[in-house]
Amino acid sequence: DFCGQLQGALADLGLSCDFDRSVCAETTAGAYDPAAVARYWQALSQVDAILKRFRHGFREESSPVQLWPHHFDLAVLWLSGRLVPGQDPDDPEYADEQMNFGFSTGDEGIPEPYFYATAYPRPDGFTEQALPDGATWHTAGWTGAVLPYALLARAGDPQARLLDFLAASHEAGARFMRQA
Repeated sequence: DFCGQLQGALADLGLSCDFDRSVCAETTAGAYDPAAVARYWQALSQVDAILKRFRHGFREESSPVQLWPHHFDLAVLWLSGRLVPGQDPDDPEYADEQMNFGFSTGDEGIPEPYFYATAYPRPDGFTEQALPDGATWHTAGWTGAVLPYALLARAGDPQARLLDFLAASHEAGARFMRQA
């Protein structure tokens, strides 16, 4: 049903898409662990609340906290208010100087859950900034500050530690962006 609805919606938009319909052929529901799903939902709910608290301190424009489908990252964007030189100002993805703060359950580059902060475009000096204990700079494939979830799970006050990481990352990026 989904496959047919998707193709119908694309056709209504004047788009044709040739794809392997066999990926939609399975009609039995997938198996999942209800307890693991409940823990995941609880973790996302807590991360959402912390990202909203962090976002509340922004004076500049920011996005709502959102779930990105490519890796199921939960993240918020901060926009500095400046346009990126040389980029088309009408291109919303690349026109605005921004930072992304989020949570990933893990991916090809970092298999364990982690929090991150990235800057676009990456300002000179960004990765030379000191980070709170346990956080590191990641530079393989993408560049940003990383704080492993496991460190927060063992922390006495995980919310405060995460907010410190987010604030320190934001300050480093925002300070260097203002100097550019």
